[in-house]
Amino acid sequence: MRFFLFSLFFLWSHCGLLYSQDIFPPPTIAQQLQAQRTNEPITVDGILQEKIWQAASQAKGFRQIEPYQGEKAAFDTEVRLLFDDNSLYIGAFCKDTADSRGLRVPNMQRDFDPLANDLFGITIDAFNDKRNCLAFLVTPFGAQRDAQVFDDLLFDNDWDAVWRVRTSFSDSGWFAEIEIPWSSLRYKDSSTVWGINFIRIIRHINQVTAWSIYPRAYSVYRMTYAGELHGITPPSPSLNMRVQPYTTVRTDKFTQGPAAQFGGEAKWAITPNIVADFTVNTDFAQADVDRQVVNLRRFSVFFPERRQFFLEGASLFSVGLPEVVEPFFSRRIGLTDNGTFLPIDAGLRIISREEERSYGGMFVRQRAQNDIPASTFGVARYSENFGSGNRVGAMAMIRNDGASATMQGGTATAWVADGFWRVSDPFAVRGMMSYSTTPLDNRDNGYAGFMQARYATNTFVVDLKQAVISPDYAPPMGQISRPNIWYTFPGAYIVYRPSWMPSWLRSIEPGINLYMYHGVSDGAFQENLIELFPIYLVMQDGGIIFTSLELNKQQLTAPFSLPTQENISIGSYSYNRVTLNYSSDQSAWLSGTAKISAGGYFDGTLHTLDTRLRYAPLPNISVSVNYLWNEFYGVGGASNYNNTHLLAPEIRLALNPRVQCIGFWQYNTAADLSTWNFRFSWEFAPLSFLYIVLNDQRTVINGDPLQQQAVVKFTYVWQM
Repeated sequence: MRFFLFSLFFLWSHCGLLYSQDIFPPPTIAQQLQAQRTNEPITVDGILQEKIWQAASQAKGFRQIEPYQGEKAAFDTEVRLLFDDNSLYIGAFCKDTADSRGLRVPNMQRDFDPLANDLFGITIDAFNDKRNCLAFLVTPFGAQRDAQVFDDLLFDNDWDAVWRVRTSFSDSGWFAEIEIPWSSLRYKDSSTVWGINFIRIIRHINQVTAWSIYPRAYSVYRMTYAGELHGITPPSPSLNMRVQPYTTVRTDKFTQGPAAQFGGEAKWAITPNIVADFTVNTDFAQADVDRQVVNLRRFSVFFPERRQFFLEGASLFSVGLPEVVEPFFSRRIGLTDNGTFLPIDAGLRIISREEERSYGGMFVRQRAQNDIPASTFGVARYSENFGSGNRVGAMAMIRNDGASATMQGGTATAWVADGFWRVSDPFAVRGMMSYSTTPLDNRDNGYAGFMQARYATNTFVVDLKQAVISPDYAPPMGQISRPNIWYTFPGAYIVYRPSWMPSWLRSIEPGINLYMYHGVSDGAFQENLIELFPIYLVMQDGGIIFTSLELNKQQLTAPFSLPTQENISIGSYSYNRVTLNYSSDQSAWLSGTAKISAGGYFDGTLHTLDTRLRYAPLPNISVSVNYLWNEFYGVGGASNYNNTHLLAPEIRLALNPRVQCIGFWQYNTAADLSTWNFRFSWEFAPLSFLYIVLNDQRTVINGDPLQQQAVVKFTYVWQM
């Protein structure tokens, strides 16, 4: 606690000095680009052959964000914007001396990793509120990524819009031609000035450039640094509805023959700010399956949400501290604790995003299945913006479970108040308080909360977190790392770029993290972890190498079992671990990561090797292998020895960004599971898909099949 308070005092006393060193303020006069109306039909082919393209105004003169902030880009980018009554068009010429084989695109997956690809992107603040934006990114081979971003803090990376892009190559660079229908955008009626910015990542030289530059501690989504788009006259918003029905046929070896299922989803933009989503008889056959893990922690692992209906708009309902306390965690709906899908009869979500406020609600009905009774879930959310970058909000959740022969029904609730304050450009504070009622779970009412302060500049980052979770806090649609804790985290690192560094090195970033856990009910010590990073090197090609020293102290008040069945007894434990991490250039045709860890583990010793190797000779072909090995000596008893293996090879083949095949296998000795999954997807029209999915799961030891399933799913989008 003393370290926490000292760090906070140090942060406040030095923030002015750090700010003056490397964070420049937003421009008083923004860069401007004039949009050009066209009456000539535009063919989106990636060639920019129409004459109107050459007559349009250009945004060019891109400057570096990384590695040399403010300097001229190694290769400039020229951007033009056109519009007609149907769509907004963006044409970009990305100058480069590298040919199509020299550009870095490891694969063609949608929603690709932006840091591992050559790309061009646009951020659009159509309300010009300098807080929120829509982002559209594209690689030289036409892979797409889109997102909604709020305050450069909350990201809806899984938001999917209907838009098209085509690319082409020339001797002096590559072209991107993008069409975004007005129905995929949200804007004010009669708006004529939008916030806008453009980003270019020249990945083969690992350079980030932008049209309107911003401090490298931030991102292109910090719209206070954006330029302005003038002359835009979109049509008045009209009926904007997207209907997406589906048909699924599935067969399982352990059921009686094929079974067909019908359902669908609809999206209705009631106003430019208010969007309603409906789902009926929801099917998640296309959702990616969870990757297996070997959990050596005392508490549960948080798996990410992968289902599209719950992913869109998720940032509005995200008010917690990830992997510590999350009052709303959508995986509690329509999924069992082990990840098995439960049928959803219907769902409704309404979200409004305005300059002054945001609000929304969600209602989902989960069908009864086997001995699991039906459940009804309801969530309501309100958030009020004030000042230049602040907000306060509240959220209410209610869950009603029916009764069954083995389960008692009842109603549980949770309530949340939260806030976010941008004290200055580099300094932000956020926090939350929550209260839960679980009358049928033999618990008292519980409470939880957290406060986080983060200060980030180009050269120094401090992150301070404090959380509390009472013994009886149990949000009905939430997740907590563990009950009955005071959690304290101070962490800091510096970004050091001295002039004497060799050319292959970009920065030196040593740091320290401290995790402290104490009991709420008795104040007793539970756990302490100090992470030291004396060596942390970031290479110019994007590779990273670092070492860490972990100093652990544990006070177990209850025993727990490892996946290998060893039992750790009640008692006090003190042990240290050393880790070496290496990550190569992830954009290269051959890349890899490796983590080697050794040292104590409770009453014994643990050695760990965690590796990943990927071979991607072309964007159309990507083969990777993940391998995790753990070896235990004396854990749970002096004579004990055990080891685990988790092997996961994967292959991704793509004819183009719209036709792809993915296959992977997982072999986990700790869970005694061998699973493989094959998925073919064809996007025959924007966001309209044909999926073919094959799943097989069986035990490792005996090879007994647990699941053998084939699924064909057809879904089509009508945009009205």
